[in-house]
Amino acid sequence: MLSAAGALLLALGLGAGGVLLAGAVGVIPGQAGLLTWAAFPVFSAIGYLLLLGAGSPALAGMVTRIFGLVTLLLALASAVLLLAGDNGWIAAEGASWPLWYLFLLGLPAGVAGLAAAQRIGRAGSSRAD
Repeated sequence: MLSAAGALLLALGLGAGGVLLAGAVGVIPGQAGLLTWAAFPVFSAIGYLLLLGAGSPALAGMVTRIFGLVTLLLALASAVLLLAGDNGWIAAEGASWPLWYLFLLGLPAGVAGLAAAQRIGRAGSSRAD
């Protein structure tokens, strides 16, 4: 049950990040609400922790890698869009705050997630030897 709840919350949190990104570039109409802004870090972190607590070390490595990869991709996409908008390569649809938010939260979370996944993988392989 914890795994299912964790997976749902993690998906909702990362999906909220996607909504923030899509809204900032005008792919979806309107502006993201306060819950969407809060859901990206809060739901992602709670879902991630629930999955870590409920699963095996192999699941922990996979979840950590996915979490790190998706948050890093959101951060990098935000950085590209910020630079493209600033240089006039794309027309800015609205405020750049969602992109800065994704970049500033996603970059450290993504790097930490991928680094932790690498450590988990090394620890698992050394235990198997």
